[in-house]
Amino acid sequence: MLTRAMALPATPRTRGAFYGDLEAPGALERMVRTTSLRGELVLLHGNSKRRRLLLNLIAQLNGLDIDHILLLAFTPDMCERLRRNRNGAARVNVLALDSDVAVFSSPYPHLHGAFRRFALVAAFDTKGGFANVNVGIVYFNNATAGGPVHSIMLEMERRVEAALAMPPPQKVPYGSLPGLFWDQNLFNKALLSAMANHALSLPDPAGRSFLGGGEWSRTHAAELRRLGDVLKEWRRGEAAAPPGLSVRPPWFPHRAEYRYWSLRRAAVGADASLWRPVPEERILLAPPWLVSADNAFGHRYKHWLYGASPPPCVLLHFVCVAPGQRSRILPMQLFGAWSAGADVLSGRRGEDDADADADEMLALADATYESPLAPRPWPQLNALHAALGGLAELAGRVAVLPALDCGGVLDGFLEPGMLPSRLPSRCFWHAVAPPSELEAALQANSAAAAPTLRAVRSLLDELTGVPVVLLRLTLPEAPADGAQPPIDPAVLRRAHPGLERAASRFRDSCPELLDRSKTRRRECTNFC
Repeated sequence: MLTRAMALPATPRTRGAFYGDLEAPGALERMVRTTSLRGELVLLHGNSKRRRLLLNLIAQLNGLDIDHILLLAFTPDMCERLRRNRNGAARVNVLALDSDVAVFSSPYPHLHGAFRRFALVAAFDTKGGFANVNVGIVYFNNATAGGPVHSIMLEMERRVEAALAMPPPQKVPYGSLPGLFWDQNLFNKALLSAMANHALSLPDPAGRSFLGGGEWSRTHAAELRRLGDVLKEWRRGEAAAPPGLSVRPPWFPHRAEYRYWSLRRAAVGADASLWRPVPEERILLAPPWLVSADNAFGHRYKHWLYGASPPPCVLLHFVCVAPGQRSRILPMQLFGAWSAGADVLSGRRGEDDADADADEMLALADATYESPLAPRPWPQLNALHAALGGLAELAGRVAVLPALDCGGVLDGFLEPGMLPSRLPSRCFWHAVAPPSELEAALQANSAAAAPTLRAVRSLLDELTGVPVVLLRLTLPEAPADGAQPPIDPAVLRRAHPGLERAASRFRDSCPELLDRSKTRRRECTNFC
């Protein structure tokens, strides 16, 4: 395996001891004095559903001697306080990180070095929004108060306030309302307005059909093409990967692309009274060795090197996984970027852990993270998943799906698609139970977990109460073309009268684990 463990502290910490209400007079300035270091501040945000990720991110930063960190949770009153104090005297550069970020080394030598002249650093993202920018990792560096970069943030704020002042839409599903205030969406539209020098309030494209974006996009195709021409004007450059990072062309080449844009005016729509002209402020879309993500710059299937030692990038953003913190925790554990202190301080599990009370697990022998399965065509994995998932359903256990070692696999073998010879691109992120739980159970119950299952009735009757059962499954021999047929229902019925129905229940509850075709659009899901 390519994975390696990071040296992470057991107890995450932040600088100073600021625990306060930012609405109080002088609190914002006091917070900056207490938590920042030499004009720098790392800003994190989230709620209780992300507490394990947030604590782990703080531990990662601490491992790099970074503790000038503020964890921020917003309330309406606090937002108003920040709005009233947006032109305060306190000046600080802010590195804002989403909770699903792995930090392999300090970004400051590069942000203060080769890219010190950029007022805003973010990442390219093919799915980030209209301007193709992802703001899950963003650095504000000496941006002028009232200048072009600041005006983009003010325009985002203005759009939120304007939307909140409107009557609620009547035909939008309640669960979809937060999407109307998605930070990615708002930032991209505010940035694109500044780039095009025209106030743009674009409906979302198809996929958010309740906003009518698909029909609007078809009607205004010509205008959208002109906006596409604006985006082609990003200037391009190349930057060499610094010493200490893995270089593996073509996935992580020695010299990698970045793009930048010079802003000389405020975002259209921002409060003109706050606008202060400056010669220019530049925005950088970082090279993949600085900020890496599946949809960012660089080779589309570079993720198989995320666990390389040394790492291939400074910051890694997990943008293409299933919703919920567990799907982010899984690759962090796999790539050695997980702190045990995050579990201890958070009470082990988060509120969105669906299997919080399911302790007994069923796993494939020789397919754990300590002994991963060799890559194989996806139809074979479909059959393995169906059999293992059905047995887990029948026994009332949590299925731990096979861990796959993708290290050294030829790139073409990782491309998603229907051909039997190809695996989905996220082949090493699959599990239903986090690997740390399986590892802990195996260590604590090594003697009880050793027997190989010989009959389904042993699983149901003799091994009740055993935390982990390791299972060996032998599939029927695949034909020459590599296409693995579904398991014959008669075989399942012979093994146990209820196994066919149990396998069907697993298929219904986790269809994305049995069909990874592009037609399902679930290629990013790593657990159900």
